[in-house]
Amino acid sequence: MITGIYPSNCRGSMVRRLMGTGAAGAKFNTLVRDGHPIALGNNQLYLSRETTHVQDMKFSRLFLMVVTFGSFFGAPAAEARIFTNTAGKTINAELVGVNGKTAILKLDNGKQAKVPLTSLSKDDQAYVTSWWQKNKNMVSENDVRLSISKKITSHREPKSKDGKKKDSKSKKTSTVYTCTLSSYCKKTIENIKADYTVYKNVSSRGEGGSGSSTDAIAKTTTVSRLESNKSAEFVTTAVECITSSKKSKDGKGSSKRESIVGIVVTLSVDGKEFLKQSYPENLLRRLEDEEKRENRNK
Repeated sequence: MITGIYPSNCRGSMVRRLMGTGAAGAKFNTLVRDGHPIALGNNQLYLSRETTHVQDMKFSRLFLMVVTFGSFFGAPAAEARIFTNTAGKTINAELVGVNGKTAILKLDNGKQAKVPLTSLSKDDQAYVTSWWQKNKNMVSENDVRLSISKKITSHREPKSKDGKKKDSKSKKTSTVYTCTLSSYCKKTIENIKADYTVYKNVSSRGEGGSGSSTDAIAKTTTVSRLESNKSAEFVTTAVECITSSKKSKDGKGSSKRESIVGIVVTLSVDGKEFLKQSYPENLLRRLEDEEKRENRNK
């Protein structure tokens, strides 16, 4: 039983503290940011037959209150379907993994719920078992966590030796991303293909007017081996950006500015994509929205 949900201050996101009693009287006290645990203790929040007061709640709320903890085996998500619990309540979700006797479901809002198989109907239990036998050796987004960090190095143009001001100025930067893959499963994954695209904005102004465009620099690398519950990383090729300005004798001038928008990384094994992520996080959604707008305008 959840006895308290307490908001906390954390810049840029909502943090809540979940406190209460789980099955067999086990206590839990967990900080959760945007639906994900921040710090875990020895106890986990879960549902069982002993927490019947939770199972009697509306089924959709039951799923939303479950927080996914720990590692579990995953596989490519199944198509969305209607799941029914033993009380007859239903919810639309995708099966994305199984951990022992627990099903991992992805809800319509993108969050994941950890649900005991015994709380599902007999038909759904059979579906989960069958699905898992077919997909247990495949790789999914739940097997690997990807974290991306960015490093920018600046290279300024040296000053004039005679001390005079130059008619032109320029500055160069190089950007690299470090991508860390962390295993959250009990199997070794080999030959992970990483396709990444770095997006660079280019804007210019001059006698011919002004304009801007976006360059996409696509590269591919391979993570040869990711062992169970360990990490591996790769560093992207450096992308250079130049900011320059030039004054002419008539007082007019020109300028060019290049800046990094972000990166999109796609991971796959044996030609099957299992994870796609961007930095910053909202870049992927922005690109998808832009593509939809372009398709509507055609």
